Amino acid sequence: QVAGLKLKRAQVLAYQGRPLAQIVFSDGEGRPIALCVIGNGDQSRTTDIALAEVQGLESAAFSRDGFSFLLIGPTDQAAISSFADAFQGLFAQS
Repeated sequence: QVAGLKLKRAQVLAYQGRPLAQIVFSDGEGRPIALCVIGNGDQSRTTDIALAEVQGLESAAFSRDGFSFLLIGPTDQAAISSFADAFQGLFAQS
């Protein structure tokens, strides 16, 4: 679990014929924060967190161990960055 986020729901979708996990949390103010995970097929590919704004939403993307991660929500860049650091740390432990 990531401090400051409460799990709301999870679902498996499809994107370009591949499974995509979408895990939705809410932050302390009730805003939705989505974590999307999809396999990228490259076990050796690890990327640092890249921050961006997408249509008014803050996002953070990174890859590790054959998966690509996108965290996105209507919060500030510092919060998204902090949440992304926490998730990246969780995935590094597994």
